Amino acid sequence: MKKIILSGICYAILSFGVIHGVKAQISDFEFGFSARVFKKGVKMTNFRPIYNPEEIPATSTNRYSTVTTVTYKPASTSSAAGYEDGDIAQAKFNSPHGICIDNNGNLYVTERYGNRVRKVDFETGKVSTIAGDISAVAGAAGLVNGTGTEARFNNPMDIAVDSKGNLYVAESGNNCIRKITPEGTVTTFVGGTKGYADGDLADAQFNNPFGLAIDAEDNLYVTDRGNHRIRKVTPTGTVTTIAGRGGASAVDGDALTQATFNNPAGIAIDKDGNLIITEAGGNRVRKVDLTASTVSLVAGDNSAAAGEEGSKDGDPLLARFTMPIGVACDQYGEIYVADFNKHNVRRISPENIVFTLAGKSGGSFVDNTLGTAAFFKQPANLAYDTKNRCLYVADFNNHAIRKINLTGFNNSPQFPAGIGMNMFNAEIYGTPTAVSPATDYLIKGFNFDATNSTILNIEVVEATTDVYTITSTAGENGKITRSKEVVSGKDATFKITPNEGFAVNEVKVDGTVTAVEGDTYTFENITADHTIEVTFESLSTGLSKKELLPVRVFPTYATDVINVELGEGNSVVVNIYDIAGNVVITRNVMDSSAISVAHLPAGIYFVKAEGVDCCKIIKK
Repeated sequence: MKKIILSGICYAILSFGVIHGVKAQISDFEFGFSARVFKKGVKMTNFRPIYNPEEIPATSTNRYSTVTTVTYKPASTSSAAGYEDGDIAQAKFNSPHGICIDNNGNLYVTERYGNRVRKVDFETGKVSTIAGDISAVAGAAGLVNGTGTEARFNNPMDIAVDSKGNLYVAESGNNCIRKITPEGTVTTFVGGTKGYADGDLADAQFNNPFGLAIDAEDNLYVTDRGNHRIRKVTPTGTVTTIAGRGGASAVDGDALTQATFNNPAGIAIDKDGNLIITEAGGNRVRKVDLTASTVSLVAGDNSAAAGEEGSKDGDPLLARFTMPIGVACDQYGEIYVADFNKHNVRRISPENIVFTLAGKSGGSFVDNTLGTAAFFKQPANLAYDTKNRCLYVADFNNHAIRKINLTGFNNSPQFPAGIGMNMFNAEIYGTPTAVSPATDYLIKGFNFDATNSTILNIEVVEATTDVYTITSTAGENGKITRSKEVVSGKDATFKITPNEGFAVNEVKVDGTVTAVEGDTYTFENITADHTIEVTFESLSTGLSKKELLPVRVFPTYATDVINVELGEGNSVVVNIYDIAGNVVITRNVMDSSAISVAHLPAGIYFVKAEGVDCCKIIKK
């Protein structure tokens, strides 16, 4: 049943929606051109996208991908292990490996070689030890339950927090999952014997449990690295295998009967409830669809058990990783991967682009800088902070907790040499220094609440090359491909897209009405500037909305008949709606018509000619 939003009654609701939109949405933005051509060695005129700045809520004062250090930062470019609690900026860690964030914004960190669990409390500004030995930089290893610092761990790898504030630790050295209550009591939750067995509590066996993720029902998902499987642990401690049949290889398909993994390491839950898994041995990122019970490749080389190593961005199926470990997902479908042996953090966008977000090979300790200018030293795990729109990084061999800002604008892949972008407003600037082929660049904007994106094609040519401009414009009720700059002799195709309920009325090329077949028009062998303009018409009238006369309805207090006048030459469909927005009468009206409403009960109704504002009537 067709419904209409009635403007007078819904004004308050619509007004709230607009206000909420200003708070929660990042404005649609696009550049005036869909394709730009720049000349090598010629400084470009700065340009930015078209958007309403008032619709973009505040972002961080740091640019997108800015890396900072949360905890102690040494004076030099190298860091030494420590175990000091106290003020966050002075606290030291020993090989931080696992990291998670609770609902209050606190961070919890496992120290692989410190054999401790630490807490970073941003409200108090302090770091404290939750559990494990604090007598030395390398805390004593063991399997001892107890309270706080009485407990002992052996290579705690990852950590997760449930809805009640309980912490769970994947402990590779003891082949078990430990539990820490909010009061600090440490117990062995499941496992403790090296092997492979499903079952309850102590009956279950693991072989080097490595990564942890937890869902809204407090089910734990574990990467059982030595068994090359993905396991599930319910809140009551029942362990089952949900993916992998053992053996280090790279087979997709049915999660249990076909799929194989090669040293699965990191694990996270994406916005759709799928498990995203990194393979430290396979150099891949995989996905377990829990609804379909299938495993598929997200990114990396799937040609062999151990995929080709590297640090290559771009197409996910051609991208290369080197021992990826940590993984995190945000609410927009972005996947973040800590590439341990390449010392960087990568981003996999839903638009299927792999992008180096921060860090570069070499391994050192440099921050307060942007993206790939920063150094990490074997980043191990990641925690995504939804509220503050940032990533926290357990920087394993820098013995520190780092932070990557994720608000602002960014582009992927990297622009041609000499071209840059202001990450606060997406203004593009520079002087190209090398010829570069025409390439689509994904420009994304993020604030604390939302994201949006657009595509811009950029090409760099020699300074002597002739370049022409095709300017495109569209009337309301439809779109056309944005203007393009084109190299002499090339073709350029423009796509025309009417809004729903409208069709192309007229296309003018260089001011002359031109017939167009289908929804595209192509300029061939371009040797001059051109213009293309399109207007649209309503499918119901053959007239554009601007040309329709306002509908007149009388009397507004109707008995058995109402009269509808549209003006001479207008023919439209007229619908009458009840107060709930349901269509109760439909008539094709030419010029004017008397419509019987005798059968309708008394009440308020709305008369609407398609494409024209509605009029209210009351039937007594």
